[in-house]
Amino acid sequence: MSVAPKLCLLVIGVLPLGWTTASPAATFCVSTPGQLAAALSAAQANGEDDIVYVVAGTYTLTGALEFNSSEAHALTVLGGLDATCSTVTNSFSTLSGQHLYRALYISSGNGPVAISRMGFQSGSASDLDGGAGLYVFANGDVYIGSSRFLSNNGSLGGGVNAGSNNGQLAFVGNLVANNHAMDFGAGSLYQGSGEAYVVGNTIVDNGNDPGQNTGGLALGGNAHFTLANNILWNNTADGGYDLYAGATHSRLHNDVGVAGGPHATPDIAQGNLSVDPGFADCPLICVIPYVLASTSALINAGDDAPGNGIGTLDLEMQTRLVGSHVDIGAYENQNVIFRDGFGP
Repeated sequence: MSVAPKLCLLVIGVLPLGWTTASPAATFCVSTPGQLAAALSAAQANGEDDIVYVVAGTYTLTGALEFNSSEAHALTVLGGLDATCSTVTNSFSTLSGQHLYRALYISSGNGPVAISRMGFQSGSASDLDGGAGLYVFANGDVYIGSSRFLSNNGSLGGGVNAGSNNGQLAFVGNLVANNHAMDFGAGSLYQGSGEAYVVGNTIVDNGNDPGQNTGGLALGGNAHFTLANNILWNNTADGGYDLYAGATHSRLHNDVGVAGGPHATPDIAQGNLSVDPGFADCPLICVIPYVLASTSALINAGDDAPGNGIGTLDLEMQTRLVGSHVDIGAYENQNVIFRDGFGP
């Protein structure tokens, strides 16, 4: 484990605007599962804000990764770094639980948590905390952005279980696909009070056990959620809903298949669709699953200013807004020729 340089430019486009850590902050550059475990352990009680830079690649876990802290200090986990932790690449730092372990567990009693450019896959969790890919709960702000949750399997919340009591929750620009749980296949987001934001995510092909509430995303808590520019589609293979809205919410320019649960009717609804997203045919004409084909109805169909913003980059580190309006989902179609109307 080595100490990484303090590079302020790293956060541009991959962490929310205004997310800063007080100086001094402990920084770690890690490139193995052991180094990552040691960095999280050291960050729990060192009396500082902590930034863990994770070199891009796949980390095959042989045990659970955990962070438990009661300190009022920030934890930032930023993946996709080059070997020197000096540049964010367009790759991810993927934690693979091998279908044996939860990929990452974070409990922060008093400090904020930010996670970006991470991958959580093949995680497993049978306890009631849920979040086989990622469990994170804090009393401060929680930001999870530009990350992927793939093929995780848990009891409650297959891909992600995240929440904040007193801060602000933001779940922005993520891909959540092919996860499964007894209930809440994609995952569950909880906000105790105030406002929470779920913006620009692609949440598709997640499942739950028959007779349970949802294979998609569940919202809970006493906060008001703003959902904008999300794809929630085909999460009902084993029964349930694409969106299970147990918390009051606004729904702005989303593509939702089936919604249900308490308070399922949004207090504000505008620009929403319920159509096949029109994903490109991979791998024939694309290399990334769940990107939009140039004929998709979701192109230029998003809300450009949904409360806390749309960010500057999409999940592939490409320009977030190309064309007349932002696209719905985690990926922005970059085909400017077709988008400007010059294609067939």
